[in-house]
Amino acid sequence: MLKGYRKCICCGSFLPKEQMLRLARTKAGEVLIDINNKIYGRGSYICFSCNDISKFKKRNVISKSLKTNVDIKFYNEIEECLKNLSIKIKEVSAD
Repeated sequence: MLKGYRKCICCGSFLPKEQMLRLARTKAGEVLIDINNKIYGRGSYICFSCNDISKFKKRNVISKSLKTNVDIKFYNEIEECLKNLSIKIKEVSAD
């Protein structure tokens, strides 16, 4: 694996971690969206192109990768965050 690259838990593609959204599980068991990649704990990555959360909501992929239970509401937060980040990236690349 290339240094600085991570595997997307949704589609399986390898991308630089700067092009992905990190989810982190803290020692207390709390699952957070880690936009700045600074939260200490077990992490999983989702690429910005994975906007259809319904696929891995059914398979419970985030719970499996972070080895903890994740509330269904959290999937909706992730979907909203991915949409916002992908819009910002498109705006920056258009400039």
